[in-house]
Amino acid sequence: MRGRRRTEGRAPMLALAGILLLVFAVETAKEVADAEPGQGVIMVLVSSVAEGLVGAYIVAAVALVVGLMVYLSAYLRGVRTTFPEAIFNRVVVLAAGAALLVVYLS
Repeated sequence: MRGRRRTEGRAPMLALAGILLLVFAVETAKEVADAEPGQGVIMVLVSSVAEGLVGAYIVAAVALVVGLMVYLSAYLRGVRTTFPEAIFNRVVVLAAGAALLVVYLS
């Protein structure tokens, strides 16, 4: 069928969103748990959320780079695909999961 693209559905998109939320929550909770006694609650929350966002940015950057590699690979093979289709696939989700483990274990 000409003009139709094969997509993987919403599962990879939801999995990638779940990974980003998980890394944000884990990094925030880790920073709150490591807070020194005597610091203000607002200061602890702000710094914890900032650290959580940094972790999520790292995982998102890995996902974008791997998605770009998938897109370029498909382009060089002559396969018609869009950049959102290249980002939201299983390979990118697995790479983001690996980045989650690296961020979580650091």
